[in-house]
Amino acid sequence: MKKKIYKIKIDPTDQVTGMDAISLVEYPAVEVDFLKFSKDENIHLQFENDEKRIITGVALLADTPIYRIKPDGEEYYVVFDKETIEQLVTKYAKYMFQNFVNIEHSDRHYVDGMYMIESYIINHERGIVPNEFSKVPDGSWIVSYKVENMDVWEKIKSGEVKGFSIQGVFNLIEQNEDPSIDDMIEEGDIDGLCDAIK
Repeated sequence: MKKKIYKIKIDPTDQVTGMDAISLVEYPAVEVDFLKFSKDENIHLQFENDEKRIITGVALLADTPIYRIKPDGEEYYVVFDKETIEQLVTKYAKYMFQNFVNIEHSDRHYVDGMYMIESYIINHERGIVPNEFSKVPDGSWIVSYKVENMDVWEKIKSGEVKGFSIQGVFNLIEQNEDPSIDDMIEEGDIDGLCDAIK
């Protein structure tokens, strides 16, 4: 049976829909682990550096189906398009949620000592494409955090948490036909191992 595909949408003008936190998770829904600053000049974002304690990663992948499963067992995909990602990031900054970070979506239990120091959207036309993210789709959102919380840093170093996952309130708009997304799923580009977007 073919799985349903939903596009994530928000209302840029309301105070209900949008992101309210970023979570550090073991299995990021975007299936991309953190990159961590290294002392090796040739591998700028590869391994932990206890001096810098900066993590960088993909928070949202544009136009990429993300596998989900409901509590009742129904399997489906969600997709964030470029326009929605821009709206989400703008709204997130407007309400100053950048430093609201939790572990594994533990609602309202935010960690201290984590600060967003970079936030940008991949844009080939404007030349915003770091080498480390050259294969990330245009319109994807990349973030970096300074980690002063040593307990959290140890979780990152040990691999207990490996990536970013957003959380918030979103509208799901079912897509009847989207050949480009269907092709991606059929070609096996999406592993479908994660269920971390809340």
